Amino acid sequence: MTTLFFRLKGTVITKIWWQVILYTIYVALIVVFHLYVQKLKFDQTLVGLLGVVLGLLLGFRSSTAYER
Repeated sequence: MTTLFFRLKGTVITKIWWQVILYTIYVALIVVFHLYVQKLKFDQTLVGLLGVVLGLLLGFRSSTAYER
């Protein structure tokens, strides 16, 4: 048990664990809503557009970090 403590001591997990748990609960609620209440439908162009925007943002962020 002490070796696990020393492994987690210097990581970011100790700072963001509550955000991960909240996000997991949020996504689980969306899945339950989709399965048992109402089917969620998304237009395929919206999904593709979001993918392109996310790719551009990640590419810009990584190139900015590389320049430092």
